[in-house]
Amino acid sequence: MRSTLISSLMSGVLVLGAAGCKDEQKAAEEQAKQAQARALELAAQAEAAAEQAREAAAKAHAEAGEAAEDAPQNVQDALARMQDAMKAKIVTNVEPVDFRKLKERMPESVEGLKRTKAEGQKTNAVGMKVSMADARYEGEGGARLDLKVVDMGSMRGFAAMAATGWAAVEIDKETDDGYEKTTTFEGNRAMEKVTGDRAELKVIVANRFMVEATADKVKMDTVKAVVKGLDLATLAELK
Repeated sequence: MRSTLISSLMSGVLVLGAAGCKDEQKAAEEQAKQAQARALELAAQAEAAAEQAREAAAKAHAEAGEAAEDAPQNVQDALARMQDAMKAKIVTNVEPVDFRKLKERMPESVEGLKRTKAEGQKTNAVGMKVSMADARYEGEGGARLDLKVVDMGSMRGFAAMAATGWAAVEIDKETDDGYEKTTTFEGNRAMEKVTGDRAELKVIVANRFMVEATADKVKMDTVKAVVKGLDLATLAELK
């Protein structure tokens, strides 16, 4: 009797074990299928990206009268060419404007806002020379505006545009308490953003100078007046 009971129990354990193994095997097979499907999806996306890159490059070469066979052959090739193009835009021997000249351009006062401080500096990291100046303006009722001018120097051109992110896209958005949009300011690529009592204006001048004004409790018209005080037209001539 005892041996029969033990035998039955062992059989039950074996059945449960076999069922557990089958469940684990089934789960493993399902995971493998999902992984394979994901791999195929990624491969298809990569191939599509490569095809788009080849078509874009072939079109560009055709328009330039060059041979289409020089088009990138895969995603890695396309990315490598993009990186080479970006590096070509970085001119390491460009000396940025003396930050003191940038600092001198900060207006002392504009439409009720008085400059309370101004400072500047020059940095050189990994061969990239950059100079900058910034100032703070304050007014009644807690109004405050921070103005910054940065000469990207060696990172001019495409690299400077890439540093901003917004410069390469079109933005036009409205919310209950403000708006955000890319636009043109004094003939330069710019972005305006208003959120409640906060206003921001960013401007790229001559693909090299980055101007940024961030204000609290200050109207956008006043922010624009402060930035205009820098005389952006002659700022571009400093390069």
